[in-house]
Amino acid sequence: MRAEIKRLDERISSIDEKLSTKIDSLDKTLHARIAFLDDKLSARIDSLDDKLSVRIDSLDDKLKLLRAELTTEIKRIDGKN
Repeated sequence: MRAEIKRLDERISSIDEKLSTKIDSLDKTLHARIAFLDDKLSARIDSLDDKLSVRIDSLDDKLKLLRAELTTEIKRIDGKN
């Protein structure tokens, strides 16, 4: 009976070690994957931010032109009256 318990205890210890090793490996893989995805996401966000800034600047320039045209048209109309 004692020999059987000892064998079972050794088997449990062996399984525990294997599981710990596997969990550590998966943990490292998961952390590496998270770091990779974080870098990829950060790069994508930076790219979108740059594109958005360019688009906002373009729209701002168009708005300034429209305001200038509107001001000129208002002055022209006021000049006729």
